[in-house]
Amino acid sequence: MPDIVLLTGATGFLGTELAARLADTDAEKIYALVRAADSDAACHRLRQAWCHDKALYDQIGTRFIPVRGDFTKTDLGLSESDCKTLNETATLVIHAGAEVSFQKSKADFDTTNLTGTANMIDAAKQMKNLRRFVYISTAYVAGQRKGVIMEDAPAAEDYSNYYEKSKAEAEKLVHQSGLPYSVCRPGMIVGNSETGWIRNFNTVYYVLKMLLLGRLRVIPAKPDTMLNIVPGDYVADCIAGIAMDSEAEGRIFHLTCPKDAAPRA
Repeated sequence: MPDIVLLTGATGFLGTELAARLADTDAEKIYALVRAADSDAACHRLRQAWCHDKALYDQIGTRFIPVRGDFTKTDLGLSESDCKTLNETATLVIHAGAEVSFQKSKADFDTTNLTGTANMIDAAKQMKNLRRFVYISTAYVAGQRKGVIMEDAPAAEDYSNYYEKSKAEAEKLVHQSGLPYSVCRPGMIVGNSETGWIRNFNTVYYVLKMLLLGRLRVIPAKPDTMLNIVPGDYVADCIAGIAMDSEAEGRIFHLTCPKDAAPRA
């Protein structure tokens, strides 16, 4: 039976890349949860986010359905009719929405990454035909652990920032949810490997910007330090494949570059 998908984070970079992959599957319909004042504003916001991709843009309102909502709120902030539709039809949830800015407070991270994930889990439990809950975590739930880290290893105890900690705690909620889940842990996501396209120039791009502007003359790192970066299209390809593979249920996946392919500082 073709999937009916609920996708969060659709206006972000990874969410957009994921939408493009879902368009190539046999999914019948993809509901994109969008924060907006009303349904028209949700549609407008999704069109703005996807205006660079004509194939996606042209399917908004037909195969891709913008749904006004907010996963940081109870019942995802959905209208009664949208809530009923999703509960009765959705078969696959892909939760890609998250707070990733390191300039946010602990409260911001907890609200979006922790409470938001708890709300998504609660919503998924109400879906009568759910076959999988795919949670997009991060390889940085490893925190300050060193060495080889297995995908089924216990959670870290020490973290470098609130982002890592909030994502680790949210992932724990997924494991304990009782839902049929898959967890994906990408490294630091950078632009599309073919086009270079990315939504925002943050993470490693910010460091490069400071270098190019002459505002950063020294990087405090060894030249052979490996960078845990991975192209967004590779991550999206993997997540789409995992979501559609029945053998991926109950498993965790590190979406990172092989050691011999990782770039050096």
